[in-house]
Amino acid sequence: MKVIDAFWEKRNLGLTAVEITVEKADKAEVVSQQLENIDYDYMVVKLPVERVDISFLLAEKRFVFIEAMNRIIHNLNPITLSEERWKTAAVTSVIPISDDDLELILKNIRKGMFTTDRIALDPYFTIDQAANRYTEWIKDEVKRGSELFNVMYNNQKSGFIGVRKSDDGYHDFISGIYEGFTGKGLAVCMTYRTIEEIRNRNVKFLTTDISSNNVASLQSRYKCGFTVLETMYVFVKHNRGKR
Repeated sequence: MKVIDAFWEKRNLGLTAVEITVEKADKAEVVSQQLENIDYDYMVVKLPVERVDISFLLAEKRFVFIEAMNRIIHNLNPITLSEERWKTAAVTSVIPISDDDLELILKNIRKGMFTTDRIALDPYFTIDQAANRYTEWIKDEVKRGSELFNVMYNNQKSGFIGVRKSDDGYHDFISGIYEGFTGKGLAVCMTYRTIEEIRNRNVKFLTTDISSNNVASLQSRYKCGFTVLETMYVFVKHNRGKR
């Protein structure tokens, strides 16, 4: 069992937090004992789907299931779009952001553009807290050298994508479409353009993590040829705060 002090959540959410990952070989009784000795305001446990037995243990300890997190992967093989989708893809592109674009991204996030993540859906938190968490996360990623791209649709800034280098490939750590540009088929087309961008870098794969709470995002990735690499069940527990 891996235990990480998520100290950054004190800044993001205003509370102490811990992220715990149960491994496939962990014994249930050992997990139970260790959980009793961990005390944070907000506790997150990630559980391999093979360990459903431990989900019962977590329920007894008042943990609540909140999502299944899917790590999916694309092998960067060429994609064939339908004629209808290609019409949208033809006027869609991804280009590196300029110095002024970061604030545009953060401004759109603060409007509440992300509503399906585990923070936004948790009644213990607010949409503002969820947005703050995203904005601080993106600023941290930029400091670490991650790349951000504007999604351009008919020459308009319609969304953004963030990627970071990961072993022999890249990881798409965040993406979103701005208000006013949804419902245009952009999700598939921005995924297509991202894959094209990463393929040109001569790496082996592109991965991303998508919550089961975001079905539309999962569908857009599957339509572009992503496959499931790993699924983890995610449970949360609040030890302090709103009841």
